[in-house]
Amino acid sequence: MAITFILIGTLGYVYAERQPRVIQMEINPDGIRVDDYFYDYDNIRSFWIFYETEEEIRVLSLHSKKTFLPYIQIPIGNANPIKIRETLLQYLPEIKQELSVIDRLERMIGL
Repeated sequence: MAITFILIGTLGYVYAERQPRVIQMEINPDGIRVDDYFYDYDNIRSFWIFYETEEEIRVLSLHSKKTFLPYIQIPIGNANPIKIRETLLQYLPEIKQELSVIDRLERMIGL
């Protein structure tokens, strides 16, 4: 049991100390490309941009039509959320979403 707790603590420390990965996002007329993944507009119901400067939340959330992965959250970093919104409104409806308790807990922990 002690070894398990030591491993969990070590993994938690390693993940907390590593640098965030920089992703490449492209919005085009066919869909949204995030690194090697492509999200077709036909498989997305709507979008919402969470942008709260005091809590450091800058996330594009896509409401997918998939049952097992209903929300796809893409960090937007320092990208302009207004330009992202204007572009996505041409292809998808904007429907307000709420951050889940798990999302807020992840932010507090720093994951």
